Amino acid sequence: MMSIMSVVEAQPKLPQLIDMANTMDEVVTISSEQGNAILISEEKWLAIQQKLMQQIPIQGGGEYPMAALTSSWAMADDNDIDWYWS
Repeated sequence: MMSIMSVVEAQPKLPQLIDMANTMDEVVTISSEQGNAILISEEKWLAIQQKLMQQIPIQGGGEYPMAALTSSWAMADDNDIDWYWS
């Protein structure tokens, strides 16, 4: 199930929303004037990352450890992400 709410609505409910994401597999879209964000459980996020890792072609055909990519993603800003998909 997916819920949509504004950041103003979500802010006071954040602990409950996190709980719902973890226990009920709830996906919440939080909207703001600056853009939207999706709240999902860490378990679901890790599964998405793993699925993406299986689909990313690695230049040179070598293996690329997931830890290296995920730490690179964490340090990258929005403009740096494009090279992963090029």
